[in-house]
Amino acid sequence: MTSSPQSEDKPANTAIQAWLKTYPPHQPVVVIPVFNACNDALRCVNSLIASTPADVPILVLDDASTDECVQSSLEPLSRQGGRFAYVRKAANSGFVGTVNLAFGACEPRDVVVVNSDVVVPARWLGRLRDAAYARTTIATATSLTNSGGILSVPHRNLPLPELENGMTVEQADERIRAMSLRLRPPVPTAIGHCTYFKRPALNLVGYFDEAFAPGYDEEVDFCQRANALGFIHVAADDLFVYHKGSQSFGQWNAGPLQRVKDRHEQEIANRYPWYHRWVREAESDPHSPLALALERARAALLGYRIAVDATCVNGVTTGTQVLTLELIRALAETREPGTHLSIIINDIVPMSALHGLDRQVDEVTRQADLRYIAEPRFDLVHRPYQVTSDADLALLRRVARRFVVTHLDNISFVDAAYHATTEGWEGYRHLTRRVFNSADGIMFISRDAALDATHLGLHVPAERSCTAYVGVDHTLHVPDRGDHPAPGVQNLSGRPYILVMGTNFKHKNRPYAVRLFRELAHTYDWPGLLVFAGPSVVCGGSGAEEAAELVRSGALSSRVLVLGAVDENDKGWLLQHAALVLYPTNYEGFGFVPFEAAAVGTPVISSSGTALGEVLTGDLLYLDLADVHAAAEDVWKLLSDPAVAASQVRAIRSRAEAFTWRRTAEATWAFYKSILALPVRFQVASRTTSRLRPAGPQYALEYSAHTWLKRLTKGTRILVHEGGRPLVNEIKQYFQWRFG
Repeated sequence: MTSSPQSEDKPANTAIQAWLKTYPPHQPVVVIPVFNACNDALRCVNSLIASTPADVPILVLDDASTDECVQSSLEPLSRQGGRFAYVRKAANSGFVGTVNLAFGACEPRDVVVVNSDVVVPARWLGRLRDAAYARTTIATATSLTNSGGILSVPHRNLPLPELENGMTVEQADERIRAMSLRLRPPVPTAIGHCTYFKRPALNLVGYFDEAFAPGYDEEVDFCQRANALGFIHVAADDLFVYHKGSQSFGQWNAGPLQRVKDRHEQEIANRYPWYHRWVREAESDPHSPLALALERARAALLGYRIAVDATCVNGVTTGTQVLTLELIRALAETREPGTHLSIIINDIVPMSALHGLDRQVDEVTRQADLRYIAEPRFDLVHRPYQVTSDADLALLRRVARRFVVTHLDNISFVDAAYHATTEGWEGYRHLTRRVFNSADGIMFISRDAALDATHLGLHVPAERSCTAYVGVDHTLHVPDRGDHPAPGVQNLSGRPYILVMGTNFKHKNRPYAVRLFRELAHTYDWPGLLVFAGPSVVCGGSGAEEAAELVRSGALSSRVLVLGAVDENDKGWLLQHAALVLYPTNYEGFGFVPFEAAAVGTPVISSSGTALGEVLTGDLLYLDLADVHAAAEDVWKLLSDPAVAASQVRAIRSRAEAFTWRRTAEATWAFYKSILALPVRFQVASRTTSRLRPAGPQYALEYSAHTWLKRLTKGTRILVHEGGRPLVNEIKQYFQWRFG
């Protein structure tokens, strides 16, 4: 398997060994095999001289170049500063023979092989060596590069001839170094552009096999032999070097060169039947350390692509819509330079429903645009509210490599009444468990919401969970004075009223509000109205219970006004002019209403259960939900004593200072970063997979056409840029993968 380089070129071998005696024995030797391509070689050597420690030997080994520029330029240069040696071989033997000569002549040192069309950045060698010595079982370590097979960045598995966006090598390397997690991910094989070979592996495995002369796949063969002895190979994921590519065999015609490649590929397949399948797995596995390392490098060069699922936005204003839109605004205002922020909206919602956010983000994408994408478009997608259907979950999985969900509360999980059927409730519970088991991150808007989920058996690993309180200093949803409210609202002008704001879900406890209103009227002779404002729902709504309480109220029922859903203008007017805002909810994940009321100077009293007791701390009056008489007494204090009402408003306003959207956005960005530093989480398959795609032959035809179009496009690209033979090889590999 190995050659005897000393006997092939004794003068060169002797010259190398004599020169190495002047360098410390513990240092590796950096070897640059050169054949012609003079300008590339000079650029490579200059970068090595500038970026390599002075006590590290640099050897330029000329494989008998026919271009006189190589010797005339490099030989005098090597004599000037003594930083490196130029040694010319007596005869050309190809890349394999040249590197084998270096392996033997440099013994017992480690050897770093750097292609002559590579440019290295500052402090490159220390990082490459650190990767090689991360474990004793490592045989080789290879840097990331722009053109290096499975170690190509920024686009995975797509070698490019130049750097992105006009970056310099130093700039690209610095960004990647700063973002790297130093995972030292295992790879099936070293890639030959810039590789550190440890001496123990060279001594045990042997050198390159001359069967792969003059070059191509020699490193693959070496690495597979090393694997058989228990060695592994890693990527130095904190190091980037520039590789021009395709220069080693520049003098060859395309036909003969392709025949060499094909012959060597077949030899690898014969010797190591597992290898090509292993490489395909390494290329496509989204969960591997390599995938995470490449993703970090890509983000370092191009920025992360983040999307927020805003498909809940439909023009109606509820707490969920407010949370979603205000979060997007805050994220857009606090994002770091280079981060690409997108919004996903449903297919029919008008842009006006976004309140101008389309101008603050980089992209607004409709669901239809993502229906048939072949690859995830985003690095992370965040749904800032619960997942309620298999289609929701399928969207999150399809559009991004990772997905994060904000779990607002668990009322729909624990209460079957919020679902049309028992089967629907069971399906939602199963779906929620799958979300917790498969989401890359789960966010909560209060500690109580997180504790409640744990209590219900909805577990998520600690490193994939966080609590980020929402903001209450809304910018897009600031209640104004509403000088021109709707007629139904305007009729309230001049009449005192208690306002209950929100959807009529059972847990909002609107029947309790009617009982409390009766108590105020009977005990304190309060003359005002009770006003309900907010949408009504069928499943989980309290309409029947409210109607029963109104019947019990007799004549007082004429003083209860149900407005239904109101717009922002009317909401602002109602909050501004109310004598009191009542918030008797039994269950909240956070609770916007008390803060919205206090913001316009209106006293508010709420229950203290679940998250409200956590976020509304301080010297406050709370509703006693178990004793309507005691609650009426406290409400009367707020209605009759301006000092008590003002104190209540001040206390809530003071508490509101802790809940800003900027803080929410900063906590959210920090959580995104922590999730992006973790491997992609394995997905849990749905028991209702058939629901994830529209049924019927029309969809099957569309899907097949899309898949075929993708393959046809790829095949055309190969044919145009690489020729017919590579296309045939691609087809063969596909059939081998598809049919074994």
